[in-house]
Amino acid sequence: MDKIEVNSGFDYGFQVELRDSLGIITDFSIDDSLSCDVWSGDGTAVIFSPTATWKTVAAGQVSILVAANQTLTTERGIYPIRLRIATVGGQKIEGWEGLLSIKGGPGTSVGLKSYCTLTDILHHAGKIDDRFATDSDLAGFASQRAEAREWVNKCMIARARPMGFENFVRLAIDDDRIRIDSDIVKASSKYSASLIYERQITGSKDNPYSDLASKYRMDAEGIISTATISIARQAGGLPATDFRFQMGRIVVGSPLGLHVSRGRSEWQF
Repeated sequence: MDKIEVNSGFDYGFQVELRDSLGIITDFSIDDSLSCDVWSGDGTAVIFSPTATWKTVAAGQVSILVAANQTLTTERGIYPIRLRIATVGGQKIEGWEGLLSIKGGPGTSVGLKSYCTLTDILHHAGKIDDRFATDSDLAGFASQRAEAREWVNKCMIARARPMGFENFVRLAIDDDRIRIDSDIVKASSKYSASLIYERQITGSKDNPYSDLASKYRMDAEGIISTATISIARQAGGLPATDFRFQMGRIVVGSPLGLHVSRGRSEWQF
């Protein structure tokens, strides 16, 4: 089945040939009308209808135009697309069917935040390239890297001590005051890799990606469990920090007047 890729918000034209089991169909008439529809699949309603016109009737060639305004408000993804022919004799014929992949175009939204780059993933988790990408993935696996960032943030909040200190850590995350050191980059990279490999897992018992996904997730969990997290006094105030914490305890500094007795098990204010 043909797959047509278009960028959201841009006109895109392409041509198809009408074929059957014997080859190209050449016995249509210029008076036979064409219609083209895009929908979400199954029995869902038509989302929009690209323009279909005869290019060369004798050669069974049809031109299809997907208009910019048709994809601009359509959610990114893969949709069935179908061309139908209504002959002057009253027949309704399905002339061609394919898949329309609508990809995101430039917009005004801010990119997803992450603690690592695709280069970091390649460095810490080996070769991962576009063959692992699906049509729902953003460039550079941005969605997986953003999910890895959220996982790291949750780990930091969960390990924050004493009780109530997690709110301070949460505010630091929101203000981008977490120092992105090598441990955070490495843990994020490996967790991202685990998410990418998880997408490749099928029902096969011998699927090699299952082991890779588990390995990189375990690597990420091991790294973050021993990481020392540093938080800056103010956004952009690195490398100076208010404090660091590791494995659920503050090891240096005094946030917001909190007094830390390093040689004792209790916390003092």
